[in-house]
Amino acid sequence: MGILVETDNWGFDFEQPIAPSNPVDGMTWKDTTALAYKVYRNSAWITIDTYRELAGNGTGYDYGYAMGGASVSNIERITFPFDSGTSSAVGNLTVTNYNGSGCNSSDYGYMIGGWLGIAASVIERITFPFDSGTATNVGNASRACEIGAECNSSNYGFCMGGGVPSLSSQIERITFPFDSGTGSNVGNVNSTKFAAPGCNSSNYGYMLGGQGGSSTPKTTIERITFPFDSGTSSAVGNLNSSLRYSIACNSSNYGYKFGGDTVTIRVSTVERITFPFDSGTASAVGNLTVSTYNCRGCNSSNYGYKFGGSNGSTTLSTIERILFPFNSGTASVVGNLNQSKTSLAACDGTDFVTLFV
Repeated sequence: MGILVETDNWGFDFEQPIAPSNPVDGMTWKDTTALAYKVYRNSAWITIDTYRELAGNGTGYDYGYAMGGASVSNIERITFPFDSGTSSAVGNLTVTNYNGSGCNSSDYGYMIGGWLGIAASVIERITFPFDSGTATNVGNASRACEIGAECNSSNYGFCMGGGVPSLSSQIERITFPFDSGTGSNVGNVNSTKFAAPGCNSSNYGYMLGGQGGSSTPKTTIERITFPFDSGTSSAVGNLNSSLRYSIACNSSNYGYKFGGDTVTIRVSTVERITFPFDSGTASAVGNLTVSTYNCRGCNSSNYGYKFGGSNGSTTLSTIERILFPFNSGTASVVGNLNQSKTSLAACDGTDFVTLFV
């Protein structure tokens, strides 16, 4: 998540003169009496400027993580701005898991669900900056789910739709810092589908394309408004082409879709939506260096990254990068994962609480 242009609609969870009750770390509040923007951290409300100082001037943790994948349990890490070399193997999930949904708070990275021979509900967590050890099993989603669309606000992580292994329209939510218990069923996507990527602005979460009950991929882009706790997502537009198994990432002003497949054809296209996207069609703005699907992505505040995947015949290790705001051209190959992998999950330590403000 990147740095937002300042506006009066900053996506804070509360805008009121009295501090919210029962706060948790990461909760955000616009204090309308003091005219100050605040974050709850370590049992106290602190101003955004103080929070930035504690978080390293708003950079968060400068790492991106690739978690699990088909037949692997390892966790790999890149350091931003990653422009050459090989990712570092820094630990493992508790189980060999793939097709999970990755999201992150300011302090933790999560992998929700996946496939363990059957669809899984397990939720695993890493603590930033994660550099060794094993992820922690912190609970379960309220349903088994794989290949759901992932996104997060400052206080919640979401898994939208997915396979269970039958298709689901359910939207699952966890509250940060999620360390035990079960996620909540908070609503439904507008159309039941799986294999759709997700991205987010500070105010909205998006589900881009995917596959429904037939084998034909969808173009539909759906949107939820944070903090989403009930109802149904809204169909707000379309991708430029019908695709499944794409990946997504976001800057502060744009959401990006990388690659994907049409069932028979793998594609390299990069499409872009402009926040707050509420109608229209995504724009084709460039390409990856190779047609790729079943990969995952993350972002720093300045770059979007693509990890691994498949070109249809070969499992890839390549890491590709785009520079924000990417509006034309071709992504750059900037290095490799520690091992080739597909169907992984990804998250990043880019601190959206400070960087979005």
